[in-house]
Amino acid sequence: MKKIITFFAALAMLCAAMPVKAQTYVNGIAYELHPVTDSTGYAVVIANYDTPYKGNIVIPDSVTIEDVTYAVTTIGARAFEDCDSVISITLPNTIKAIMSSAFHDCHLLSSINLPEGLEEIRDDIFWSCWSLTELTLPSTLKQLYAYAFEDCPKLRTINFPESIEVVEGYLFINDTLSAPVYNSKYFAHFPPDYATSYSIPDGIETILSSAFQDALSLTSVTIPSSVKYIQHYAFYNTGLTSITLPEGVLEIGNGAFMETPITSLHLPASLTDIAPDAFPASLTTITVDAANDNYYVANNCLLKKGSGELVYVPDGATLPEGLLEIGDRAFMGRTFTSFTIPSTVTRIGIEAFSGCQYLDTIIIPEGVTSLGNNVFFDCTRLKKVTLPDGLKEIPNYAFYNCRHLEDINVPSSLKKIGNNAFQSCYELKSFDLPESVYEVQNEAFVGSGIQQPVYNSHYFAYLPQIYKGIYTMPDQIEVIAPYAFYYCDSLTEVIMPTTLRTIGLEAFWGCTSLTKLDIPASVDSILTYAFEACENVETIILRGSPSFYEDYVFAFYDNSKLKEVYNYAETPFEFTSQGEPFFYVPDKDQIKLYVPAASVDAYKAALYWQDFDVQPMPEVPTAIGNVESRESNVESRKILRNGQLLIERDGKTYNTLGAQVK
Repeated sequence: MKKIITFFAALAMLCAAMPVKAQTYVNGIAYELHPVTDSTGYAVVIANYDTPYKGNIVIPDSVTIEDVTYAVTTIGARAFEDCDSVISITLPNTIKAIMSSAFHDCHLLSSINLPEGLEEIRDDIFWSCWSLTELTLPSTLKQLYAYAFEDCPKLRTINFPESIEVVEGYLFINDTLSAPVYNSKYFAHFPPDYATSYSIPDGIETILSSAFQDALSLTSVTIPSSVKYIQHYAFYNTGLTSITLPEGVLEIGNGAFMETPITSLHLPASLTDIAPDAFPASLTTITVDAANDNYYVANNCLLKKGSGELVYVPDGATLPEGLLEIGDRAFMGRTFTSFTIPSTVTRIGIEAFSGCQYLDTIIIPEGVTSLGNNVFFDCTRLKKVTLPDGLKEIPNYAFYNCRHLEDINVPSSLKKIGNNAFQSCYELKSFDLPESVYEVQNEAFVGSGIQQPVYNSHYFAYLPQIYKGIYTMPDQIEVIAPYAFYYCDSLTEVIMPTTLRTIGLEAFWGCTSLTKLDIPASVDSILTYAFEACENVETIILRGSPSFYEDYVFAFYDNSKLKEVYNYAETPFEFTSQGEPFFYVPDKDQIKLYVPAASVDAYKAALYWQDFDVQPMPEVPTAIGNVESRESNVESRKILRNGQLLIERDGKTYNTLGAQVK
């Protein structure tokens, strides 16, 4: 296949080596300037945030700044977005590319010329241009991307040039075009009320995504033998009662015939790929040409040859014996209340049962070792789930919005729980985290009904928001999971164990009642936004020297109440990224940073730390002091070990809270 390098791609490569000047204004138009030689360059039209564009806009073919002439070649991303007072735009023939959302929400834009020489139109460029009635695409256009003309309700005419080489679907949604849009290769759009029957022109190879979507009046369509690709949602929500797929069709995309009343379908021998969720729930009979090398039918069920993966099952069909895989979206949106998964199944695919809103109970057999993302997503009546021994992962969004889920066993083999796996499971009151689990990803339990902390001996996964006041974490915990204390806005303090090593992403986000953070010396990794929006923290105590701090760990913002930071590290530790650790915390020069006395000068010179009012560490009243006053005959001394203040007494070592440490 011939490799095509677009004009814009070439410019992008050139930009990597060329300097870029700051935003420049010429006659009310804002430009980003890119010098190429001492006297030439190219300019990109960008948004004017000082004086938003309005009225009739004329873009020149070049601008000259400081004796350098810049050809105006590109309309930048979002350049005119939300400029709902712009009426017309005149573009020069030098324009080669119009980038994403360039004219998004220009509600009054009624006239624009797309000049000869234009090669690339990115996505969303005319979204919600309510006043456009016609457009002429130039014969030079090579690339056209998705949603370019969405929600243009007055658009009546548009052409589709033969020059287009790369095109995405979903181009026309909520339109009033007067005729179908296509060229000799691509069929782009069929107006919803254009006709009740239609023959796609011969020669068309690709029916683009959403080309016939929402054509409810269309009951019959003839597809020529030239068609090879039927893309995503091509006939979604149409009135088709039957369809004949000719020999030559190779691929059928996601949702291609969803929400149609088609009841029977024959698949040609040429078909090589069917995307998940391609067929409607109304389909009761499916057949496959005997010469097809990729698919076959057993018990009226469609399966893949080789893997035996279940692709589609009509309602009421009996699953074939020996079934190994339930494919992606195989039962999505079905109305059954119970379902028996054959014992031979080893894999259940992505969204396989998602949206089965009447499903009450599911038993996943012992042979299943893999579940796909969103597998039971939005099964709102699902109450009981039995997971098999041997399962290692509960995937992303597996039980999201299973709002009545109240009973689920958790196998001892489990190692990982994915993002949002149990979010919005309101009836799930507890969860026993197996010892085998070493990873719980973002927001796995956020918004659930869990009322008890979720943790094992080494991993702390979740604390419900109902907890208030001071919470003491269990001993031996090494990792706090992402979002573990998410929005626990009634906690005033969390006492962390001295075994803790990692504090996860946004672990304490929104804990607005915390007033003190006391981070043990054992902690060597704190991830991005770990304490974001903990705006009432007044004191931070850093007892160790973490080796890995990510961006914005103490992002308290302008409403921060931070007054003092105690940092026991003798050498200022560096942050591993460029993100400001104390993001938008105001007046840092008024916040006391207490450090070991011998390290004051080093902190005053260190990045980030130098912004504070650096002071030598004061004497800290300790619980040990109270013990000493009661046992004044026992000699003790303070020591600093790994950045942590400790007290040695009678051959033993204690921390400042009076607890013995090793």
